[in-house]
Amino acid sequence: MPPQAVKVSYASGTAQRQQPIQRGPAWAAPDVPDNALGDGQVADKAIEAMQQVKDNAFFLAVGFRKPHLSFVAPKKYYDLYPLEQMQLATASVTMEIKSGETSTA
Repeated sequence: MPPQAVKVSYASGTAQRQQPIQRGPAWAAPDVPDNALGDGQVADKAIEAMQQVKDNAFFLAVGFRKPHLSFVAPKKYYDLYPLEQMQLATASVTMEIKSGETSTA
């Protein structure tokens, strides 16, 4: 059975069950503006909140999903780091394989 999302409103103390969580791709680079994705929408809401209270002392905690899975971000961010220009680090690690043989990765 897939995990169930539960929406909790701390102001009212109520919780209600939502539809099962839909899983998407592990990564994607859609050609969309920042606020077409969840973290961009969260950033927009945080900016709105700061603009409303800018003349008063305040504390604002904002939570973002990134850099955790899924790695879905607007294409413009992936374009900053072209794959053909990336170099993988070399690793020199010895691993023990189940059969008892050793291998160098």
